[in-house]
Amino acid sequence: AGLNKIETIDADLKQAPWRPKVLYHYIQSQMIKPDFVVDVSDFWKKKMESVMAYKSQFHDPNSSEPETYISSQGFLNMLESRGVELGHAIGASYGEGFTIRRTIGLNALTDIR
Repeated sequence: AGLNKIETIDADLKQAPWRPKVLYHYIQSQMIKPDFVVDVSDFWKKKMESVMAYKSQFHDPNSSEPETYISSQGFLNMLESRGVELGHAIGASYGEGFTIRRTIGLNALTDIR
């Protein structure tokens, strides 16, 4: 975590303090314009399978529990729609948007699509 006073151990070895070079913020349900979009088309099905692994948290038409924001059918519809919308913006089937608080650098203009 980059904190010298906090020791972390991995495989019985003390880890050196570490800080990420950059921090990206994932956009989920808020209407925020992304700074960049990642094509996640090849992984979308697996993502949704992973989300539904926690199905008790999400929409269940047979549940007697009080409905919450993420337990509504609308939430799952939003995830799908947002993925399609952001994917469409970059010519992909599905995309996920991110924001960043600094200027993005590239190695080559051809990296942009």
